Amino acid sequence: MSAETIHLLTRNPRGWKNAATEWSMRKLPLFSTPEQNSATITGEQNDRWEKIVGRKPADSSFTAIIPISNESRHLPSVLATFMLADIPPAVQVNCLLVTNNCTDQGATINVIENFMASVGNPVRERVDSFDLPFSDPGLEIGFSKVRARHSNTSFFHFDTETSGKINCLEIGSTLALNYKHGIVVCLDANKFPEIDALPKLVGGAYKQLIDTNNPGDVITGIYRGEDADIEENHNLLPTNIPPANLYVKGGIMAWAPQTLVRNGQRTLVSMVDDSALELFVTKRGGNVTVIEDAVNWRYNPESVDSRINHLIRYRISALQLLNQRPELEDLVKEKIFFMKPWGEMKEILTNWANNQELNAELPFILETYQYIINESKRLYDEDPTQLGWDPHQYK
Repeated sequence: MSAETIHLLTRNPRGWKNAATEWSMRKLPLFSTPEQNSATITGEQNDRWEKIVGRKPADSSFTAIIPISNESRHLPSVLATFMLADIPPAVQVNCLLVTNNCTDQGATINVIENFMASVGNPVRERVDSFDLPFSDPGLEIGFSKVRARHSNTSFFHFDTETSGKINCLEIGSTLALNYKHGIVVCLDANKFPEIDALPKLVGGAYKQLIDTNNPGDVITGIYRGEDADIEENHNLLPTNIPPANLYVKGGIMAWAPQTLVRNGQRTLVSMVDDSALELFVTKRGGNVTVIEDAVNWRYNPESVDSRINHLIRYRISALQLLNQRPELEDLVKEKIFFMKPWGEMKEILTNWANNQELNAELPFILETYQYIINESKRLYDEDPTQLGWDPHQYK
């Protein structure tokens, strides 16, 4: 764990830092010389990987995707977090950084270029050099690639004008197929997996997708949130209320690449939110496996407005999915409570507020969700194909 990596962890939540400190105290031995430390750490890391994943590091591989749109604030810490993951040097890892429709005057791309230069010697290649073509028409022809020093991890930077997270996942799935990787992992550009979260996620993926031959399933970790300086009322706006519940939250999940790309063709048309992946997989008879100890940290929304925008984006994606896959209507209404008819949704919210002892806030809750429904429908009707991370940038 180098000093130059540690100093980049400034954006990590306190909960992540506490978990990382506890893990390091338990797992990292202290010997008299750096050489002894290095050899012992590598050997014990290999043993941990084989115990969790069920394969030797040299026999393991996966492709990780980080979709990125205007994330220069958190991205240095996210990349440093990835570098600290408990992955032995012998594991073959391709980490794909996909910038999509960034509008921050190059700030995000500068972070990526500086990072890639710090881990190795980047080279430029062309996407048309791969055997299996990429189906995204907005993908830039040239991309950067760098092999990290002292490990079997390579970083790729693809840039596309096409917005939408599903598009990024399809690009990553195509890259995985080109390298014959059987597992694809997605990580968010503003969330922070604990040091041992990736081995646990990949281990679950190997067991479920490959060892038991269920390539149509999805594996997901869990979120833990931490509040920054936020407005109190954002907690009054849940994303889902049981029994309606989506398990795939997007920030840490794994699947087989052929789930999204078959015979060079996309199985899902691009949309903004990755919750579509769980619905698509479930409709086809697949399952969602939750790895409860693969923990991914995030900051909770900083304001009511940011929470509302998130829910509007979420609902626009569901409307897009219904337009493209109308056969999913019953499943969408079952899994996403604010896609239900207003009368049923109002009853759910009223019961939820009563159980949470929030009856005084119920008028605010109902009025806000009515706004979310109306605004998402308005924006969707204006442009059913809009895929921006901020839904109001298309107003």
